[in-house]
Amino acid sequence: INIIAELLRVRAKNDTATPLRMLSDDMEGWEITYHAGRIAERAIEQRQQSSKDDGMKLTKEEVSLIGGRVMAITMRLEDLEWELVHRCKQESWIIKYDEWDNFGILQDESCIKSLDKRILSDPLFTINRAERLL
Repeated sequence: INIIAELLRVRAKNDTATPLRMLSDDMEGWEITYHAGRIAERAIEQRQQSSKDDGMKLTKEEVSLIGGRVMAITMRLEDLEWELVHRCKQESWIIKYDEWDNFGILQDESCIKSLDKRILSDPLFTINRAERLL
């Protein structure tokens, strides 16, 4: 969840040095894959370092699984986000009780800048969104 949340934050910055969305017409999909892989690799390395003391070091299989899942989510992120928003808008209780934040979505996500701003300013919103995208 933390790696996906980090990917969402990096993408929200719209930094051309680490693009996680198509920022221009001359970009290619492999660039997004490459940067997502680097972010996942750094996060897994940090996890492995912190796990030396607690004995919870990931196995090679777990590392591979996490890396693969992060890459799959990154490459399908827009589709997954659309699906999340679409399903939440069909649930009357989410609308009735204004539960959008618990799912990490805005009631109106038509403005990417508003979504990016929220992701960068609200860690709980970002974690909720990352969790639902898994």
